[in-house]
Amino acid sequence: MEKFIKSSYEAIGKRIPEEEFNKLFAALEKTGQKSFARACFMYQRAMKCRGCDSDIAIALMCSSIESVSGGKTVIFKDWLLKQDLTNITKQDEKHVRAFINKAYDDYMLSDDRDGISYNFMKFMLKYCPKELRTPPIIVYKGAGDPFNILVRGLYSNFRSLFLHGGIGYASLVDKPYIDDETGEPITMIAIPLLLKMGGKVVSVELTKLVPWFSEVVLCSLVNYLRNPQ
Repeated sequence: MEKFIKSSYEAIGKRIPEEEFNKLFAALEKTGQKSFARACFMYQRAMKCRGCDSDIAIALMCSSIESVSGGKTVIFKDWLLKQDLTNITKQDEKHVRAFINKAYDDYMLSDDRDGISYNFMKFMLKYCPKELRTPPIIVYKGAGDPFNILVRGLYSNFRSLFLHGGIGYASLVDKPYIDDETGEPITMIAIPLLLKMGGKVVSVELTKLVPWFSEVVLCSLVNYLRNPQ
């Protein structure tokens, strides 16, 4: 148990004194301790690969927050069957396919999947410090809060598709950028890149994205430990 607690502390030790951490961790219920320890474990793994694969780092950080934010898994089929399907009756294959594709996009971003994405965003809005809610993006098309757009977009793309669902590969870039001198792919570039997130078009500074999100997740975990209500 001592090794278990020590490993958890190592993940966030730069933001909280060890004595305070031990006291707060001990105050959690057993299930809460396991969930928080898993969150710390995921965060540690994310930090180990942030320099070599930013996509995996983001996926692991989303999983870290999900470990303590709660929610139950609802597969697409079960979610779809609860929706109004009358508008696809007697439609040709093209229209049915278009409907299913749109329905899946709605499913990924919905707030009623037994609280998965909703709880994730609720957690981030509650525990992320306000001074960190200035993500390295510019919203070009679509309206909304940049912090909400980016965090929801990262969660939708990387948690659901990349890590848990196993149904696709989510990436910050559709095609890797190739270094002219080395011929190696570059996934973290210095110039802003236009991406679509939740129907919005945003310009993302990729070299700043992972460090920013790392700080957001770390501070949110510490704030949660201090007030796990």
